[in-house]
This record gives sequence, structure tokens and C-alpha cells, in this order.
Amino acid sequence: MEKFAVIDTETNMKNKVMSIGMVIALDGTFEECELKYYTLVPEIEVGGWYWYAPFELPHYIKCDTRECSREQAIADILDCLQRNDVTKIFAYNAAFDYKHLPELNTFAWYDIMRIAAYRQYNKKIRAEDCCGTGRLKKNYGVDPMKKLLTGCIEDELHNALCDALDELNCIMKPLGYSIDDYPQYFPNTQKNKSSNTKKRNNTKKREVQVKLSVHNSENDYEVMKPNLNDLLNALNVLKINSNNIILEYIPNICGIVFLEATAFEDDKAVVTLRLNVGGKLYDSKVNLLRHELRNLLVDFANRNVEGVVSILEMPTETLCVG
Repeated sequence: MEKFAVIDTETNMKNKVMSIGMVIALDGTFEECELKYYTLVPEIEVGGWYWYAPFELPHYIKCDTRECSREQAIADILDCLQRNDVTKIFAYNAAFDYKHLPELNTFAWYDIMRIAAYRQYNKKIRAEDCCGTGRLKKNYGVDPMKKLLTGCIEDELHNALCDALDELNCIMKPLGYSIDDYPQYFPNTQKNKSSNTKKRNNTKKREVQVKLSVHNSENDYEVMKPNLNDLLNALNVLKINSNNIILEYIPNICGIVFLEATAFEDDKAVVTLRLNVGGKLYDSKVNLLRHELRNLLVDFANRNVEGVVSILEMPTETLCVG
């Protein structure tokens, strides 16, 4: 069975990593294979936001605490990952840990929250608590998710290893999904590239392609890698004629394969976003004003994740299409 890592970091008052916890586990059984816990000097001497959080491990966790420099901790983590043939790293809200551990950015990262916080995967989530995409509107942090899945009312200790264990045993294990079911996390900009051939090949396969298609009664046309003028011209055509705009993104952005906008009615366009969630396709429809659609087209074409996700927070009508 494949091994994977769950990592959690705690930061100090200066937003520097002061402790790192890591669990190596087996896919399928979620059995713990190896535990690692580091407190970093001098970062830990600054103190953290959670002043009450214990740096010492509880007696029931059998792992030595290694007090060392960041460089020594990273070297040991890399050795552990390579020794266990680990290529996949999991974290809850992976963007935070990915950002704070750039030395590990050449590994494939996966966000546990992308499965746990969605009703399509987490059957304990009620429909009335979700956005149109199926994601929880609120209370999707580690503590409320632990309580939802296990009934556990204990809060996070804000000890990096304890929290990594909670993410494994109280979230991933109860959900029961294979690590292959989790969508890979990609940041806005990938500045860190591996020098090995396999990583270069993977990066090449993920080469960004954007295609704009405009269909109307007079003519159809397509533009690869559209610029701002191309998007605005398409929007003008949409305003004047009965037509539709399709903007495709390869690879998808936030799970959105493409967006389609149809003619304006009452100054609003009907926008359909095709979502790929764990291999299943969903169409999510939302009504947007002209300026809202313009902003969405620009954000989508420029891979502005924050702008695109803000649209998904709006009331939508979602339908499974395959």
C-alpha cells in the first residue's frame, strides 16, 4: 500500500514556522507508520498566537521532540519522506502549510478540506448548510469538522503533531476516501519547479491552455489565450446578440472545467459553471450583472482563484450532469 504524509505547522507572532508535526500513514488503513515532531529554534522563542498551546507532546503519543533549526528539520523531513517513498503530502487548508514550507513544494500537495467540507463527499453535511457547490457555508475548520465526523468536542491543541494526527484519524479516516480521491492542490503561481525529469514532464502535461469560444447567429469563432480585448469584445457580442460565450481552462481552476454565459435578460446573464468534483460533473448556474460577468471572465482567464471562488459563494442552482 502507498504511504502518504499529513503535515501541520504552527507559526509564531511573526508568522514564522515554529513547530512542525508530520505523520506517515498507509493509504486505505490510515495506519500510522512514523511520527515526527520538531520545535524550531530560534523561532519558537518568539511565542505563538495560541499562548496556551503546549509544545510538549501528551504522554500517549510515542514520539521524540526534536529541538533544532529549520534547516535541520527540513533535512530530516526530506530524509523521512524519501525513506518511506512518500510523494504526496496532505494538510487541512493546504494553502497555509504549502506557503510556509516552500522547501517541500516539489511534492504533490492535497487539501483535506476539499473533500471534508463538501456534501458530495461528506454525507454528514446537511443540504441547508451548503453553498450551491455543495461546500459548507461556515464551520469547516478542523474543530467543527472533527465534531461533525466523530462527535469529539475537544478543541485542537494547536500542537503541530497532535493536530496532524487529528487530521488523519478524526477527518481522513472517518471519511474513508483513498488518497487518490483527493484533488491535488495547485497554488496561484507555481514558482517552485523540480529539476528532475519526472516533475518536468508533469509540469508540461499541466501546461495552461485557455480557449474562448463565441457562438452567435452570424458567426462562430475561437481565440486561444484570449487577452482583455478579446474578452471585452465577446462580452459586447453577448450583449447585442442572442449567443453564448464559453471559456475553457486546462487544467481546471478550482474544479471549474469551463464557464458558459448566455444572452442577457433584464441586464443579467445566465452563467453556467461546469465543476469536476472527484470525477463527477456538476453544472452550477448563477445570474450575473454585466460588470460581474466581466470581472469573472477576467479572473478566470488570468487564473485569479480568489476572484473565481467568490462567485461560487453566491446563491447557485447546482445539478449533477455525469
